[in-house]
Amino acid sequence: MSLSQDPLALAIDLALENVQEHGGRPFGAVLVHDGEIVATGICRDAGHPQRRPRTP
Repeated sequence: MSLSQDPLALAIDLALENVQEHGGRPFGAVLVHDGEIVATGICRDAGHPQRRPRTP
């Protein structure tokens, strides 16, 4: 597996950046296939979901 950057370290960096720069939650993702990073992403929080009351 020849990667120019450690995928786990990259995911952590993405998560920290998401919190510090975007006010999001600390989630970062890196998709690796055959030793190549093919995608990266973060979780953009669109706000708190509306809570619905439970029905019995």
